[in-house]
Amino acid sequence: MPVLLNIRSRIESLPELQKKKQNNAKVRAFTSRIENALTDLKECVEQRTCYLVVFPDAMLSKTVDAVKQSKLQASRLVEKLKEDFDAISSSDTDKKVTRIGERNVEAKTEIQTSWKRQIDDVLRPFVPLVDIVREAKLPGNQDILASMEWLRARAMSPPNTIELAKKIRNTLDALRHSLSELDLEGPGGEFLKRAVRGTAKPKDLLNDEVRHFLDEKDLWDILTIRVG
Repeated sequence: MPVLLNIRSRIESLPELQKKKQNNAKVRAFTSRIENALTDLKECVEQRTCYLVVFPDAMLSKTVDAVKQSKLQASRLVEKLKEDFDAISSSDTDKKVTRIGERNVEAKTEIQTSWKRQIDDVLRPFVPLVDIVREAKLPGNQDILASMEWLRARAMSPPNTIELAKKIRNTLDALRHSLSELDLEGPGGEFLKRAVRGTAKPKDLLNDEVRHFLDEKDLWDILTIRVG
C-alpha cells in the first residue's frame, strides 16, 4: 500500500502538474484517469489481502502479476513525465494509463471468479449433510442452516474488509465443526463425518455398510480424493 500512496504523491507533486492542472483540460483528464486507476489498484490489493485471510493457500497468480505490472507501469510513467511533461497528452501515455486500467480489470476478474469457485467447492460437500440436518431436524439445525445460507450469499463477491473476511473464515470453521459433530450413527454416518473433517480414508469405502449408506443418501458425487 505505501508504494501506491508514494506513486500518487509523486504524480500530484510534479511541478508542471501543479502549475497547469487548473486550466488544462488534458491535464485534468489525465489526473482523473490516473487517480481512478490507482484507486482500482488499491482495491485489488485490499481484496487479495482479504481473500487470503479466508483461503491463505490461494495462488491468484494473475492478480499478483497484474498488480505488480500496474505498479511498475505507474512508476515508470511518473519518471517519464518528470523528464518530459508534454508527454502527458501523448498517445503513448494514454495507452499506458489504459493498460493500467486493463490490468486492474484482469486482477479483479480473477479474484471474483476464483473466490466464487473456491467458496462453492468448500460448501458443496456440506450440502447433503445440511439437507440431512434440515430433514431430520437435528439439534442445532437452525444455526447450521443459517450459517449455510449466509455463506452462500457471501459467495457472490469476495470480502472487501478484513473484518468480513475473518467472519467468513470463522463461520466456515464453525459450520465444518458443527457438521462433523452430527449425531449420525453407524459406519456410514461416521465415515461421512470423517469426510467432512477431511480425515476419511479410501479403504473405508470397502465397508459394505459405508457403501450402502452412500447409495441410500446419494452421496457418492460429493466425494473427492486428495493425494498427498
